Amino acid sequence: MDNIERLKNTLHEQVREQADTIEQERQIPVELAKELKQAGAFTLLLPKNLGGSQMALPEYIRLIQRMAEADGSTAWAMNQGSVLSTFSHQLPDQLAKKIWTHPNVTLANGPPVGSTAASVDGGISISGRWVFSSGITHADWLIAACTTKENGVKRGILAFVPKAQVTIDRSWEVAGLVGTASYAFEANDLFVSKDYVLSPHPVAEAPMLYQFPTNLMFACGFASVALGVSRAAMEFAVERSAAKVKRFQSKTLSEDPVVQSELGQCYAEWQAIEAMLHTAVDDVWGTMASQSEPQLAEQQRFRLRIAATHTIRKSRDITDRLYNLCSTDSIYRSNDIQRRFQDIHVISQHLQGRPENYQTAAQYLMGLPYDRGMIS
Repeated sequence: MDNIERLKNTLHEQVREQADTIEQERQIPVELAKELKQAGAFTLLLPKNLGGSQMALPEYIRLIQRMAEADGSTAWAMNQGSVLSTFSHQLPDQLAKKIWTHPNVTLANGPPVGSTAASVDGGISISGRWVFSSGITHADWLIAACTTKENGVKRGILAFVPKAQVTIDRSWEVAGLVGTASYAFEANDLFVSKDYVLSPHPVAEAPMLYQFPTNLMFACGFASVALGVSRAAMEFAVERSAAKVKRFQSKTLSEDPVVQSELGQCYAEWQAIEAMLHTAVDDVWGTMASQSEPQLAEQQRFRLRIAATHTIRKSRDITDRLYNLCSTDSIYRSNDIQRRFQDIHVISQHLQGRPENYQTAAQYLMGLPYDRGMIS
């Protein structure tokens, strides 16, 4: 059985069985994380020349969705690490091979809070704090995003840093996606050689996968997590409705016509957003595959953007309705739908699910000026 099949089957079941432990420990347990790393779970998009799977995007999002049905935190960490591994194709081969000494080397990162980068002899000196570093407990290297100023012009850079060189703040007191261990890390006057500093840039001759912007790969992956989480909530609701009898009533929820109608509508709406996301990714991938020099058109970028954002937000709405269907059973932490409810509400708070993304898409449709940040 190859690694992808292991992730779809054996490891999927292990993750499902350990979902409660993942939440209790607020991270993927060490031994399970080790097995997932050995199967390449956090480097699914790593280039083949570094030993990675370099999965096709349509296949990749389906795997992330399936793992999210087992546990949202694990699938989130898989997407985070795998998308970050795509930066490897922008690095010189020799440097990439120094970082990815084997294909299971995993990255974590997070948005900067008051970070600084000063030019020094041979590189830069960075200081600051980087938060929401999902998967940091099983990561080997970290990416510290910084801004430098050269000749009065600001420039965004990524500094690749071994995890052992920073201080990790293990505070992660949240309600959902608890098992992602999205801790913060800090550095103070940390020297980073110029060889390990990247200015993100497109590489025209790169394989087709790497023609997709990082932001949109994150978007499609996190939307797939949302799909998996909401699907698991539906499975719980179906199972619980067959046994649940509300107080002062004599029939099970499954016998209630109102419940039947609501569940049927949730199922229809879930299928619609799944089809929307999968069709968008499949069509864009297929179109690019037919091109001699694959390039992502603006219309294709917005198709992926709106599909991902809408999938995240509708997955949340569907999960809310399923949560309500299960009555007071939903409030107990021992019931899976409670974790799904909390997870989906964290996912929908992420920038990939922001309602402002609808506005940007509308500006594009109407020929108005728009910010390209969320499609780049």
